[in-house]
Parts: sequence; C-alpha cells; structure tokens
Amino acid sequence: MDSMKFFLSPKTKTCIGLLIGLLSIEMSAQYTKKINSNRPSLSMGAYAVGERIVQLEGGYTHWESYSDTSHDLYKANTVDLDIRVGAFFEQLEFIGQINYHDGGFSSQHLSGFQTIELGAKLLLFDSYKNYQEKINIYSWKANQRYKFRRLVPTVALYGGYQFHTTKNHFIPMPDGGSKVALITQQHLSKKWSFVTNWYAENIEDELYTNIGYYATLSLMISERASIFTENQGKWFQKDTYHIPFKETSWVRIGTTFLLTPDIQLDLHGAHTISHTPSQWQAGVGMSWRNKRPIVWKDPYENVNP
Repeated sequence: MDSMKFFLSPKTKTCIGLLIGLLSIEMSAQYTKKINSNRPSLSMGAYAVGERIVQLEGGYTHWESYSDTSHDLYKANTVDLDIRVGAFFEQLEFIGQINYHDGGFSSQHLSGFQTIELGAKLLLFDSYKNYQEKINIYSWKANQRYKFRRLVPTVALYGGYQFHTTKNHFIPMPDGGSKVALITQQHLSKKWSFVTNWYAENIEDELYTNIGYYATLSLMISERASIFTENQGKWFQKDTYHIPFKETSWVRIGTTFLLTPDIQLDLHGAHTISHTPSQWQAGVGMSWRNKRPIVWKDPYENVNP
C-alpha cells in the first residue's frame, strides 16, 4: 500500500477522488432521503425506488355508486397492495399490484381478488440529470426569475400484464391482457410537481381495450406533509357496455404525511364528475420501504494528502 501512495501524484489523487465521488452520485441518483411513494394517487411517478429497495404501498378504500336509471346502490370495500422492487440499476423497478374487492348490489355480491398485475418501469429520460440551477450572486432578481427548464418532463415507460379473475367483475373481462403506459413528471418548483400517465389496457383484444389517463398535481406544504389533486379519465375503444367517457371521469384529492423517512401515511377522497352513475370513494393507506445503507467508501482512503 505504501508503494501505491508513492506513485500517486497529488493531481492523480484528486482525479481518483472526483471520479469515485461522481460514480457514487450516479449510483444513488434514484434513491431519495425520503420515501418516494405513488400513494394515494393512482398515477405512477417517473422515478424508480432505487436499486436494492423493496417498497410496499397499500390501502383500504370504501366506495359507493348510485344510478339514477336503475335506482340501485352499489357499495364496495377494496384493499390494494403494490410491491415495488428496484433491481439491476437505479432506473429500473419491478412492480406487482394486487386488488381485493368485496361488494355489490342488493341482489348480487362479489368477493375476492379481482386483478393481479405484474410489470416493470424504466426511466428513459431524466430532465435533471447533469443539470443544476445556477445561483447568480450578483442579482436577486435573476435568481427569482422562473426557470423554464423545469417544464422539461422526465419520461418513463411502463409495461405489464394483468390477470383478471373474471368471476369477480360485474363487467365482462378477458382472462388477461397487457398494459402499457407513458409517464411524465415535471418539478415545476421546489414545492409543485405534475405527473401524467397515458395508458392502454387489454390491448390484445379490441373488444376489451380501454384507454385512459391520470393527471396529478402535488404541493408540498411542509417537510412532512403534502396535498394533491388528480383527474382520471377512461373510455372503451368499443362501447360494448355503453359506458361513455364522462361516466369514468374522476376528481381525486388527498394528503400524505411522512411519519419517518421510510414510512408515509395517506388519506384521499374522490368523486365522479358525471351524475349517472354518481360515485364517490374515500380511503386510507400507508407506504413503507426497507432502508438501504448509503455508506460510500471514502475516495481519499489510503491516499496521502
């Protein structure tokens, strides 16, 4: 080791230190100090949870639907669980989603797992990679000016396959089908962020194919708490079941609270924009992740000053 110290010039030592430091930053680029959860919105963020991270996101939702035409009340309770695992590299995560449904009309009741979905999300473009907003030490006005660079979205792609338990759906469903989604995320400021998901489900069978979107606007109101509002829309390619677009358009609001850097609690409510049928829902949930030790080796270890 002493011979290695002898041959390293001060300039070489500095370069080695900077190189290792940059590699460490790149390796931890997706892993944040605070948990990165998709709950309680239904949209996915563009960023992955981070390599070697296992994250669980689950919740309970009660919802009711009332039809002016049939005059029948539908009540249901659902439990959702998402399992997110980061593997191979920071930009990739694997996702498993499970949905349990219990509810029905006065004359018909269903109970059991409705849908199990397995998929993967890949970050394609990070708008903040190799970018840092510069501070002008000579002009306060220049620092307060809005940085339009923030409007450039981060982009990710999701692909998965859904397994449907057809007997637990009131609307006819195929046994399974693929799902693809284009995800964008913009950090409009340090407090505001905007996420969109554009997706298609059951794309193999035109009869069951549906297309939809989520648009989520979030505001951080403190270091621990945030609020959001979300609009959701979905329509079928073939109007086989006479479900017009407006009947599947929702407005959702919610809040999150950071209990610890690795545990988040959430609360949400939603209502349809249309009146036939009129639907509402409310729920609570929690997100948890395992801790990843970030102990990077000192780049100057065993190198003389």
